[in-house]
Amino acid sequence: MKNRSAQCVTVREASIPKKKILIVAFRVTMGKRVLRQLYALREKYEVYAVGFEPELPIEGVRYFQVIPRFREMPLHKKLMLALLLGCHQFEQVYPKLYDYANVLQELSNTTFDLLLVHDIKPLPFVKKLHQSCEVLIDVHEYFFDSGDNISSPFREPAAYFTNALLRKFDNYLLTRHFLHYTHFFTVGQRIADEYHRKMGKTFHVITSAHDHVEMSPSSIHEETIRIIHHGHASRNRKLEVMIEMMDAVDERFELDLMLTTHLSDNSYVRKLHQMAAERRNVKILPPVKPDEIVTYTNHYDIGLYLLPETNLNWKYALPNKFFEFIQARLCIAIGPSVEMARIVKEYDLGIVAEDFQPKTLANRLNALTSEQIMYHKQQCHRHARKLSSETQMEKLDKMIEGVLTENPYDPPA
Repeated sequence: MKNRSAQCVTVREASIPKKKILIVAFRVTMGKRVLRQLYALREKYEVYAVGFEPELPIEGVRYFQVIPRFREMPLHKKLMLALLLGCHQFEQVYPKLYDYANVLQELSNTTFDLLLVHDIKPLPFVKKLHQSCEVLIDVHEYFFDSGDNISSPFREPAAYFTNALLRKFDNYLLTRHFLHYTHFFTVGQRIADEYHRKMGKTFHVITSAHDHVEMSPSSIHEETIRIIHHGHASRNRKLEVMIEMMDAVDERFELDLMLTTHLSDNSYVRKLHQMAAERRNVKILPPVKPDEIVTYTNHYDIGLYLLPETNLNWKYALPNKFFEFIQARLCIAIGPSVEMARIVKEYDLGIVAEDFQPKTLANRLNALTSEQIMYHKQQCHRHARKLSSETQMEKLDKMIEGVLTENPYDPPA
């Protein structure tokens, strides 16, 4: 009798249809944060996804492509869009930027239980879906004025006016769409605090932590301490500061920069290559596949990121690469970036310079012994699981459950 009851429960559970979640990300590539959520949620929910990529070969996820139009537009159409933006004709601009009519048609007969939206650009599209379900927004950065002044009207007039128009468009998305929603989360506590200060609404935190990787710290060769930085070759991030730092380190240290250059400023990439060529202790390497980064960098000793605080998002940055350093079991060397520094100090994962000057961090590196570097690598190993995506995806699952059941998520202290 007991077995028959258990079988009945199993059959009933199996017959309950999964709730439907639509994940929307208007990004050039889906990105690790979005992909991690897709993989985590597909087991429990019926997952659909909308994005820019031609295809998304993830088993168990139904994918629909929105085609971004701007990059392929002829110049005269771009100028017309700029004029419309300048005249605040945002409702006219949006459908000219994104080709989504077919996707709206394909999704029109599907009723979703939750829309999980990444950042603010998809919000007008989300409104056109005419779904009555709750919307949960994952904001990867701070979109209100972050104090970013990367160009001037005199030195870089094209970049300055482009940024000014984009800020107008973002302000439209924020005021006409974003402010009217209720459920949010973001990448770090300080950005969550900034949003709360601005909007008076609660923003939960799901970091961009990497999946837990089973590996051990690599051994250190005392004569050569290998440093790695990997990421996008973006002029805004001032990667040249880390190259300049290598002029002040002792002879033990070597720096490899593993850079992606898609959509990079070619003149800036050439500058970095020239700077590296002038130094015996700096090399620029081609990138490996994203899912190979942790395994590849495990052979290094130190993960480096010196990110000057040129805007609020850089000041409070807590990027993918930071968590990849942890999973690769590297001693971490950073400037006083608030969120990264908090974790490094709390778990004793490496060193934090007092400022963003290259010589300051060089002096901290020079003071390290091989034993100290190995200790910090071991600390990353000790805390790798706790600082992995496992804990973050558990939080996301509870948050979604709270939204679906109208039972607010109460994060652990």
